[in-house]
This record gives sequence, structure tokens and C-alpha cells, in this order.
Amino acid sequence: MNLRHRAKVFIESTTGIRLYRALPHGINDCYDLAHRGIDLRIILDVGANVGQSALNMLETFPKAEIHCFEPVSPTFAMLQRNLSGTRCRCIHSAVGNSVGEARISVGHNSLTNSLVNARDGDAFETVPVTTVDAYREERSLSNVDLLKIDVEGFDLNVLEGASRSFSEGRIKFVTVEAGFCFEGTAHVSFQRLRDHLEGHGFSPFGFYHQTPSWSGEHSLLFADVLFAHASTNRKR
Repeated sequence: MNLRHRAKVFIESTTGIRLYRALPHGINDCYDLAHRGIDLRIILDVGANVGQSALNMLETFPKAEIHCFEPVSPTFAMLQRNLSGTRCRCIHSAVGNSVGEARISVGHNSLTNSLVNARDGDAFETVPVTTVDAYREERSLSNVDLLKIDVEGFDLNVLEGASRSFSEGRIKFVTVEAGFCFEGTAHVSFQRLRDHLEGHGFSPFGFYHQTPSWSGEHSLLFADVLFAHASTNRKR
């Protein structure tokens, strides 16, 4: 038993406090933010599905108010059930670059429902669409600490619908699913997303849920990328 481990055992046995080893950077985006002392209060979860990300956010940020957007009716019903009684507000709507309606393809796997990629055998549902700017102003949200986006290829549209919020410096962090296989259509390329967000003062902070090519090639297919605005950097 090395000195560090003996010290850990001694502290835990005498204080009753369990000490956990710090996770390496790039495993859990919420953990990485909290580990740096960043306390998120207002989160927009765009493409909330059945609440997987929201549950992680609730656990990590006990003071956060999470606004969860899910457009597909059966998935939205599950989202409401899973998040009932929590600090989450569930909104039955898609998010894009204009307010209105759109047709979304609905497949057997709710994780692949998409406004831009339809597959053979998919059903379709007409859903309401809002924008980040419109929703933030409607709810009188002065700032958005984290904008999380996972919308199967519609991600750049969501960012375009937040242009006023970006220009006014009201968004601090953005997590978005980016593609690294440029011939694919299911994800917006990392390069396009980075170019767009760098134009608003953001830079990459971490890569998460990295998924390699399914065809056996030694290449990255897609990953969640966390971007941080320059204003969040601590002055030394």
C-alpha cells in the first residue's frame, strides 16, 4: 500500500467522507465544468430525448434550472415522466433558426429522429419550432450558462437561431454533437461548427463520447464537443 493510498484510507476512516479519484478531462462534460468551480444555473437542453443528459446535469449542478426541448410526441411523454418532480421544464418543441413548424422523421430509435435526415420506413410528425433567441426573450432569461445541442444534423440551424444571444454575449458554454466524417449527413462537421462558434468568441474545451468509424477505419465518426466563451476564462 503506497503512501497516497494509506493517506486516503486514513482520511476516509477517520472522517467518514469518501474520497473519489478525479476523472481525467474529457470523460464527462458536466464534471469537467464543476471540477473547475463553474456553477451552471440556466441550461437549455435542445434535443433532450428522454432526459439522459438532463439527469446528469441535475446531479452535477444542484441549483440549475434546465429547459428541455423535445419535439416528438411519444418521446416527449417519456421525457415528462422521467423528469417529473425535478427542476426541469419540458417544452414540446423543436429548436431551429426560425419560429414556425417543421416535419420531423420518426424512426424506431428515438435517438435518430431528425429534421433533416429521413430513412425508409420512417413516419413523420409536424412539430412546432422555436429559436433560442425567441425562447430566451419569452422567458426573460438574461443569460444561458450552457446550451446543449443534439439534434441529428440540425445543429447549425439551432446555433443560427441564437445569433442575437451570441452577439450580446449571453451564452457561456455550448455542447454540440459534431461529425468528423465529412461525407456523412447525420452530423454537421466539426469544422463548420467550430468556424461558426469561433466567430462568436468560443473555443473548444473538451471532446466527449467519441465514437470511431463503424466501418473499421481508423478515424473518428462523431463526438460531443464542449465550447467555452472567452468571457469564462479566469483572469490570473
